[in-house]
Amino acid sequence: MATRPKYRYVKANNVIQDINSYINGCPTNAEGASQLRLLQLPLFRRRRLSPRLILLMTMVVLYLTQRYSKLQYADKMQGRQSKVFTHISSAADNVPPEKWKLR
Repeated sequence: MATRPKYRYVKANNVIQDINSYINGCPTNAEGASQLRLLQLPLFRRRRLSPRLILLMTMVVLYLTQRYSKLQYADKMQGRQSKVFTHISSAADNVPPEKWKLR
């Protein structure tokens, strides 16, 4: 029981609800659960499902990381190609027409 009156249970129903929550593996009011604890408790309640969820979440994160790096690489290559094309076209503009010969 809490030593400060404002942290104590006001009604017996609140105590019963907390006890039932604890038995069912849910966060209790007395616990003051953090965000991490709120994420952990559902995984502990469903032990058979949690490895699958973790695997699925890992696969999604890896997929998104791969897509992001491919997009970054494509943008980088697109920037290089435009620089090369600009350089080639400006060099071709400086060549007089009489030097245009097909080999």
